Amino acid sequence: MSPTELGSITHADVDWLRDDVLKELNSTIQRVTSFFGDRYVDVYSSSVGHDACQPAGTKWVEGICGDAADYWPAKVPGTLLNCALVGKRATLVHPNAEGHANTAAHVERAIRIALLER
Repeated sequence: MSPTELGSITHADVDWLRDDVLKELNSTIQRVTSFFGDRYVDVYSSSVGHDACQPAGTKWVEGICGDAADYWPAKVPGTLLNCALVGKRATLVHPNAEGHANTAAHVERAIRIALLER
């Protein structure tokens, strides 16, 4: 992996984070929302294949250092991380515009369905 993707995090680390942390977290959130009668909006399934390791135009998440507007910092205070060295910003594995658009579309759909059910 490139330092602009996930730095020193290995593919095994990413697998662990996805399978043992993220999927479990999503499952817990889904159970809690169901318990309270709320609607869980699954954005995980649609984002598969759009991770930070994909090329620009395919990825919906920027890596440790990624493309972002100038107001994003290039350095993380108190660390040695300086994404300016590779012409990037410190995005710290954050959704990009496409990732936000995907989430917005799913949330909008859930809201519209909920309104129709009233």
